[in-house]
Amino acid sequence: MSTFLKYFIFFVIVFFITILYFFYTPLGNKNIYDYASYALSKKSGLWVEVQSIELQHYPKIIAEMNIERKAKLTFTGYIDNTSLDMDYTLTSECIASDICKIDDDIDILGHVKGPFLRMNISGEGKALDGNVTYTLLKSTDKVEDLNIIMKDVNSSKLLTLMGQDALIKGKADVTVDFSLMNKNTKQGSITYDVRDNNFSGIPLNLHTKVDIINMKHTFIIDITSPYLKLNISKGHYDQDKKLADAFYILDIKDLSQLETLLGYKYLGRFYAMGEMKMSI
Repeated sequence: MSTFLKYFIFFVIVFFITILYFFYTPLGNKNIYDYASYALSKKSGLWVEVQSIELQHYPKIIAEMNIERKAKLTFTGYIDNTSLDMDYTLTSECIASDICKIDDDIDILGHVKGPFLRMNISGEGKALDGNVTYTLLKSTDKVEDLNIIMKDVNSSKLLTLMGQDALIKGKADVTVDFSLMNKNTKQGSITYDVRDNNFSGIPLNLHTKVDIINMKHTFIIDITSPYLKLNISKGHYDQDKKLADAFYILDIKDLSQLETLLGYKYLGRFYAMGEMKMSI
């Protein structure tokens, strides 16, 4: 038997023993899971622990993992060296950020498809006590065509998650539309509506829309109730300078109805308009 043939047979035997070790023994599986966990954690910036990967029917796989010790993420579908076409489920009893941790039931079903360098991602389900749907196009260094729609979500949970105080509390609708987001560029808009049935004793509705081009924002705000209207228009915010300015019109039909809000009982109507400037 030639030396080449001996080496070839030896290589084949070692190769198959290695395959059997990694894919068909518990210790081998753990080595794969540990490596995959490390790679995914480093890439995402999140703590990821791979629980299982079924590769017997590759390129079709099933992978289960824990995210930040709070969420369970399961992928099912096809993947190869350059692209993927997979369904996923995301479930959790908690939602968290660098700012806070909130008890919340999350149940999302979604799909991801395309080359790794340009993936289409979509999903829908329950989060923040309401309904959430989203689509986006994720490239290596940017996100395009991001659309998020939230219906009847808990405004207190949402704003707490963002590190903000929820002054007006109730069920909220949110629409986020961004054509482009990357390290240096942001182009899009955010629309936010919330209904508070008991804001210091009165029902109140808030509508706001913010258009964003990088560090420059324009905005409008409308606050309405049976007893007052506040319109803020032509708003501008410079995120670099942290300066905002806008025009306002405040129309209160009957001050006596706002005693619990104002802390005193006033009579009559109140009307004011003007321009405001502030540092935020």
